[in-house]
Amino acid sequence: MPITRSVALNELPVRGLHVNAATAAYTIVPSDSGIVLFNDYGTTTTYTLPAVADAAGKLFWFVNGEATTKTIITAPTACIKGPQAAVCTTLTSKAIGDHCILTCDGTNYFVVSMGFAVWTIA
Repeated sequence: MPITRSVALNELPVRGLHVNAATAAYTIVPSDSGIVLFNDYGTTTTYTLPAVADAAGKLFWFVNGEATTKTIITAPTACIKGPQAAVCTTLTSKAIGDHCILTCDGTNYFVVSMGFAVWTIA
């Protein structure tokens, strides 16, 4: 019997790449779903996720492209679930090549951490 999906990932196909080389803060909007967000800025960059109610079925892919860059992903509430914590508000990486994918079911963001180091969840 096939698995019943919890929420449709309507925009799963990767549909573009955004290279950030000049911005220290960026607010993600639901229509950014499916775009790979490649952080190539030389200092800390904070990405703020949309409210979970607006992000159901969306997928956000973050890549850290600088060894000295700290990529920080924040949520409006404690709604990120990952392997290191039950629920949190912040993901942080500062290793080149780290990437993670977040998807949302309308209640929480779920993180799949990939790369050479583990994203710090707080």
